Amino acid sequence: MADQNTSGKSNAGKGSPKKNTGGNKKNAQNGKKTANAPQKRPYHRRTPEEIAADNAAKEAARLVREAAKAAREAAAAQAPPKRKYRSSEEVAAEKAAKAKAREEREAARAAKLAAAAEAPPKRKYRSSEEVAAEKAAKAKAREEREAARAAKLAAQAAAPPKKKYRTSEQVAADKAAQIKAREEREAMRAKAHEMGLTLPKYLAKLEADAAQVTLDEVAAVKEAQAKKALDEPSAAVSEAPAAVAAAPVVSAEASSSVAAGKNRAGAAAKNPARSAAKAPSNDASGTTQKAAAKKDAATASKTAQPAASPTQTAAVPTAAATDKTAESKEEKKAVDLLKEKLEIKKQHAAERFAAKEITAADSFAQGYKSFLTACKTERECVAYFIEKAEAAGFEPFDLGGVEAANSLQFDVTKAYFPGKKVYFNNRGKSLILAVLGNEPLENGLRIAAAHIDSPRLDLKPVPFYEDKGLALAKTHYYGGIKKYQWVTIPLALHGVVVTKSGESIQIVIGEKPEDPKFCITDLLPHLGKEQYERSLGQGIKGEELNIVIGSRPLMLDGKAEGFKLNILKILNDRYGITEADFLSAELEAVPAYPACDIGLDAGLVGAYGQDDRVCAYPSVEAILAYAATIQPGSTTPTHTCICVLADKEEIGSCGNTGLESNFLYDFICDLSIAASTNPRTVLRNSKCLSADVNAGFDPTWPGVMEANNAAFMGQGLAVTKYTGSRGKNSASDASAEFVGWMRRVFDEANVQWQMAELGKVDEGGGGTVAAEVANLNIDVLDVGVPVLSMHAPFELASKTDIYQMRKAALAFFAA
Repeated sequence: MADQNTSGKSNAGKGSPKKNTGGNKKNAQNGKKTANAPQKRPYHRRTPEEIAADNAAKEAARLVREAAKAAREAAAAQAPPKRKYRSSEEVAAEKAAKAKAREEREAARAAKLAAAAEAPPKRKYRSSEEVAAEKAAKAKAREEREAARAAKLAAQAAAPPKKKYRTSEQVAADKAAQIKAREEREAMRAKAHEMGLTLPKYLAKLEADAAQVTLDEVAAVKEAQAKKALDEPSAAVSEAPAAVAAAPVVSAEASSSVAAGKNRAGAAAKNPARSAAKAPSNDASGTTQKAAAKKDAATASKTAQPAASPTQTAAVPTAAATDKTAESKEEKKAVDLLKEKLEIKKQHAAERFAAKEITAADSFAQGYKSFLTACKTERECVAYFIEKAEAAGFEPFDLGGVEAANSLQFDVTKAYFPGKKVYFNNRGKSLILAVLGNEPLENGLRIAAAHIDSPRLDLKPVPFYEDKGLALAKTHYYGGIKKYQWVTIPLALHGVVVTKSGESIQIVIGEKPEDPKFCITDLLPHLGKEQYERSLGQGIKGEELNIVIGSRPLMLDGKAEGFKLNILKILNDRYGITEADFLSAELEAVPAYPACDIGLDAGLVGAYGQDDRVCAYPSVEAILAYAATIQPGSTTPTHTCICVLADKEEIGSCGNTGLESNFLYDFICDLSIAASTNPRTVLRNSKCLSADVNAGFDPTWPGVMEANNAAFMGQGLAVTKYTGSRGKNSASDASAEFVGWMRRVFDEANVQWQMAELGKVDEGGGGTVAAEVANLNIDVLDVGVPVLSMHAPFELASKTDIYQMRKAALAFFAA
């Protein structure tokens, strides 16, 4: 992701103005200015030069005043003379305007008075009936509060006292229960995954199947019991246990589901009176009936006789308590279902998916880490993906027969049919992979666009020099970096050197264990007083990013001939190049360490260049998987899908290998012409995922993030509706219709995702290739993996989020 408008605020000046002790009132009001201004010496102590300078300044000021006065007089002379008297027409027009304004004011005043006369008179005092009604309402509310307070105190008195310490048997029983609940949750997750449901939805389904009764049915049963109690009070009480016994039986699986997922029934079983007192009421009578219910429950708890066994006591304490407990369960269940239906619930992938999905994510990350270690430049990424694509049956995209019949046609010797897989290599630095489907091209393409360049240090065209016993190389940083992060870390050199004869020489130094590494030095803290006074952004300046490349001079006949010369000789002996060949070279200094796991749980990947190869790698894997599902001759509707891997995103997508160029547009035009289709129709009906990273929420730096709209590690890929900075500057803002379509695609494929912005509104911002794709009249949405320490030489990403990126791209291609 590229930076935009991230300049910080200027530092305010320090110190306060000195107190003005002089008698000059103007200087006293501007004490700071006077205190900081140089003091003039007395006239008799000034030198002739100072006096002459003062006189010259006064003379210049006088000339300026005279020139200004002359300009004012000239302007006054050119202005038309003011008329002393107005014409009769002007006077009449002015009088008419005043009369009209007066009529409008009088009309408005008359309308206001008429409205006030029609309004009913305000009463100054209330009637005795209104006063009595208000007093009665207050007395009733007071009684309700007192009744509720009494019920609460009674319930607390009836509750068994809490024990301060638990016995070893209770501790062991709790641990056993926790282990059992954990096993049940894992089993439920597995079943939910098999059914294609999330765990909360699965629990809700089990509860609904087990209860087999709605809230309306419960209300009907309560109404029947109340009516029966009025007719036969004793019979209603005696039949309460039988009614409870006849209630629907909850299956063992549903019971364990409720216990593991919600833990709602335990409190009611241990203390039904308290549960009944706390249970809210759905009756229309309101607060009075709630307080009465609490009071009845407390009274029933005190007067109830002990049952024959603890099981019976817990199951049927009294008819009133059982009623209230059932009501509490149903109402709490309704609230939980309503929350699940209406609220966004954020959860970690480990909570949502079964262990099988987490294992698959870990396995996918192994190949991803190998890719990151091997590919640290855009050229290396292109070569890696071409090799992988060719192994999967992709062929170079070949446009032949251009001159035939003066029209663009594909080579007749090549068959471009549904299921055909081609790639287009753009100058070795950007790449397009395409899989042709059987859907007509005018129905649009599915495009996933990522970038494969990353922030780095490029060697300057004339990089090498020597100074005070060291050979050094000058660099020019690429992309938005914090320069101080690149010092004192091991670096490697990757790139290509093209000689004058046209020979291309690949160079990789510093990646093998036996290879030498390179480094940029920093100042020791003992001598860093001046450096400490710099701002953080200027702690290391661009021209101070000089790489130590050698420390030994070239020895000829026992004489030292130079440190730089020794480096040039080593390069010439090894690669046959000279210093002039670096004028036509692209050499990049990148971190010289492999990708690795981070954390004791190995849940994160740590590596250089994850912005944006963490999205490029899963996108390529997804299109390769999609290509494997398309069989020639199949009638299943399949879209033509494209995976674009672009260069130069970190510096604005410029150049002929960035997406500001026409290489993607030209490729789509070539496909359209071959299919006798208008390219504009293809473009306007196409859909694109701009696969680029977003910032993960870092608890160490929470102040720059807005938690409700931030991406959290391990909670799925981040969907970003718009990018840009501050007031959506330079943003690509996806339409609500396209975002809604993508939601359906991801949810149907069980992809975990989260909506996120890049930090608080005024903190800064960033951009992606979405804007360049949107310029082609294509619907585009940013989707990517949350990353910690973005643009640093070592970035972090969650393995589960990386795997969700692959699932999302594959679901998008197949939609």
